[in-house]
Amino acid sequence: MPLFGKKKEKGGLSDKEKHKRYQDNLWEAENSPGKQVDLSNCGLKALSGQAVAAIKLNKEALLLHNNTLSALPASLGAATYLRVLDLHNNHIKELPSDLRHLVHLQVLNLENNALREFPSCCLGMVRLETLNLARNKLKALPDEIGQAGQMIRLRTLSLEHNAITHLPTAMHRLRVLDTLSLAGNPLKFPEVDTTKATTTDVMKALCAHAGAEYVPPSQHVLDILNKQAAESERSNVDDLLEQRRREQEHIERLLTSQDKREEDRAHEQAELRRRQAEEDARRDAILKINQQQKRALAEEIAQRENEDATRMVELQEQARRERLALLEKLSTEDSELDELARRAIEEWHRKRNDPALRQQMLEAEDDINERFIAVSLAKQASREAAIAALHEHDEQQIKIARDADLEMEQAKTLALEQLRHHQAKLDSAMHQFVRDVEETRHAQGDALKEEERQRYLLLTGAAQETDARRQARLAEIEDLNRKLESLALHNDAVKFEKQERRVQELAVQREEMEKRLQILKKQEAEKEAEQMHTLLELEDADRRNYRAYWEAKLKYAMEHLGKDPVPCDPVVKSLLSSIGLLHLAPKFAESHVDAVVLRILTDEDLASMGIKALGDRKKILHAASDLFKQQ
Repeated sequence: MPLFGKKKEKGGLSDKEKHKRYQDNLWEAENSPGKQVDLSNCGLKALSGQAVAAIKLNKEALLLHNNTLSALPASLGAATYLRVLDLHNNHIKELPSDLRHLVHLQVLNLENNALREFPSCCLGMVRLETLNLARNKLKALPDEIGQAGQMIRLRTLSLEHNAITHLPTAMHRLRVLDTLSLAGNPLKFPEVDTTKATTTDVMKALCAHAGAEYVPPSQHVLDILNKQAAESERSNVDDLLEQRRREQEHIERLLTSQDKREEDRAHEQAELRRRQAEEDARRDAILKINQQQKRALAEEIAQRENEDATRMVELQEQARRERLALLEKLSTEDSELDELARRAIEEWHRKRNDPALRQQMLEAEDDINERFIAVSLAKQASREAAIAALHEHDEQQIKIARDADLEMEQAKTLALEQLRHHQAKLDSAMHQFVRDVEETRHAQGDALKEEERQRYLLLTGAAQETDARRQARLAEIEDLNRKLESLALHNDAVKFEKQERRVQELAVQREEMEKRLQILKKQEAEKEAEQMHTLLELEDADRRNYRAYWEAKLKYAMEHLGKDPVPCDPVVKSLLSSIGLLHLAPKFAESHVDAVVLRILTDEDLASMGIKALGDRKKILHAASDLFKQQ
């Protein structure tokens, strides 16, 4: 289980969700004044330059656990403000040496990775307090650990479930180490039970092997505190003044840093406003592009509708022309059929009134008449022969005559029948021709009507299909417009919600910053007041001591050094004025002890007040000084 950070999620996120989480958290790291960057559970295989640039923005905590990182970029060593670095549950095999520049790093978690060697960069992390190397493939620790002041602030070291067999003896120098986990290691030195041994047992064994005395971490810290207290007790006024000067410089640096933070915050706010303006401009551009697309789509729809309308008019005009052409064709064919009928009737009449036919009929009649005449002549001859041949054959001749008459009648009847049959054939042929012409005309008319009907159906179907396509296209466009409007509204709502949330976060952060600033100002004011009060007390004490010192000197001079009839000169007045005893000048003048003051002054006293002794006064001054020192 990791020392800190979230547990690995059981369900897991999809690649799309991980990428979205990465983008959101990276944007928050770039635009938020918060000190933590959370890129955990984002499916990262490598750390991008953009992420490293975001981490360098004075971030103090970087969470990269539950990823698939195999290495870290060397540029991460420039993020010197980092205090916490969580890398557990990755595939890291080694760390770049440039990470040794993370001099402010206090917590480093490398649990459940693929490390085979102890990261050498950790030796340069002078402020490292917690190091978790559990569940790796470590076999040994470097001998440099704990030497030359390396990792001397380490308080927690987790080495569980590795392959470590020996611990370096130099580890006994890790005086403040109070938590050492070694479970799951085949440890041979020191000889302790890793499942039961405590940190104290391991450190005692290492100290015993090194010939050093074991000092508990708490006692070591207490010794350090006592040493610091003793040093603070031995400090004098100069140290206090120096401390005051340093504190004033620190206050000035704090004020400068506060001004810089204000400038940075103003810069960040200006940057946020600039980005917001860019987002607004981008949104306006998107809306403008969307409107242009809508207008272009509407123009395209209108153009297509105009084209469809023009095409429909053209199709209707073409159908009208074809209908007129068809009607003209039908009229022409009707005229042709009428002309054919007229010609047929004329032909029939012509054939009926044909002289050849009539000549044939006349010839037939002449033939009949000739035959009739021949028969008559034959009958007359027979009759004459019968009369001439005796009237014996009258009956036979009568019979022959009768047969001849009958034959003639039959021939005449046959000729008439043939004529009637030929006339009937002509009439039948004429009727058949007229009937064929009528049938052809009707068939052609029906075919033309069917063709026109099919063409009309085709035109109607095409128009209906075009109208249906246009309606479907309009429906698609309306649906697309609704979707675009819904998407635009959703985007506006999401952006507005993000902006509101961002404004609220900024307001909360501003309130927190103002509260923090007020607390800091209050603390600084209290500290400055306390320091001023201390300085005033020190100055008052110095003034009182200074005054008492000179009063004692003057009292001693007045009591033991006798009187000198030298009047009060400007030197004495300057001296009395500098020590705040100018009111005693008349007394000294009356007592004629002005020169006594010069006799008790040392060179340092005169130099401190800018007064120079002249002539024999300096010799007298040294004698008086020796006398004063003896007294």
